Amino acid sequence: MARIKSDNRHLGILSGYEARWVHNTGNQTITPRSGEVIVLHNVVVNTTSGTAIILKDSAVGVIASIKASVLEGDFIYNLRLKGNLIIENAGGSDLTITFSND
Repeated sequence: MARIKSDNRHLGILSGYEARWVHNTGNQTITPRSGEVIVLHNVVVNTTSGTAIILKDSAVGVIASIKASVLEGDFIYNLRLKGNLIIENAGGSDLTITFSND
């Protein structure tokens, strides 16, 4: 019998949510799974491009604006959104975004 590599879904059961992440270098929309809500955990700015990064909840509006001159680092939010997560990253900064479906 072949062994199947784990995708760590079992960890989500233990903690109450399934953590996910995306690597982002441009504009992007993250849509929740059917019937679920997105929880934005954090944004890691790996490198900046000199253009501000805007995070929005499609149902509410702007969540945050990360200025163009920010130093690389981790920005923790832990916010429960009402709609889609919209990332406006027109300058192409290198980001890692962690979120879950709650």
